Amino acid sequence: GAGVIKAGWHCGGDPSSTGSAGTCPDCQKCVGSNCAPDPATNGHVTTAGTACCQDGATRPLQASSYDDLLANCPNRSQMPDGSGPGQRLHEVDGCSAGIPGLPSTNIQDPVFGFFNVAGTSTKFGQFQGVPLAPGEAVLPLACNHHDICYQTCGSNKSSCDDTMKSEMDSTCDVAYPDAFCPYSGLEALAKCIIGIPGGGVHANYFTERAWCYSASVIFRQGLGALGGSAYTGRQVDYCRCCN
Repeated sequence: GAGVIKAGWHCGGDPSSTGSAGTCPDCQKCVGSNCAPDPATNGHVTTAGTACCQDGATRPLQASSYDDLLANCPNRSQMPDGSGPGQRLHEVDGCSAGIPGLPSTNIQDPVFGFFNVAGTSTKFGQFQGVPLAPGEAVLPLACNHHDICYQTCGSNKSSCDDTMKSEMDSTCDVAYPDAFCPYSGLEALAKCIIGIPGGGVHANYFTERAWCYSASVIFRQGLGALGGSAYTGRQVDYCRCCN
């Protein structure tokens, strides 16, 4: 009529009617009859995916600031793409040089206001979604790629900005491939000499070509001078403090 009532001891206490033998909180392990910090969990996400382990305790999955991210998140990694706990969907608004909240005002095309006499796409970006739909592919446009680059944990700001300018210049290269008029006959007269006057702008091949390349310089310089807070904010948003 006597015997062992439960085959095990709770870590830190006697057997009870609930729980399992040797159960400890996240980030800790059973050492004898006590729970102690588990060094093997440092820098890793908890089982629920909503916090990070650090010295036997949990810390928020996201840093409170960029300084906090650099100082206290040495094992930071990309926030998984999704809408569930501990996930974040990407946001792609293209060049975002317009009025916040009004995508139609964004200056996505450097030849905006001219007439695109070349007849070839001069788009630098396009609004896709804030957030982007799950699984939606990012359009192969300079500003759209730049959005993703800033939202990539551990990316280098200058590299993101330089790559964007290079892709913008490539767009201009395709639309305006020659420094001299690439047309002949009446088409050369119409597009390279006469152009399309109107609205205070006399647009021809050379006018638009010059503005296309100038626009890429303006975007790059603008990001160099004013893009710091956008980059650091995106790093906080899309990095989690553990792997």
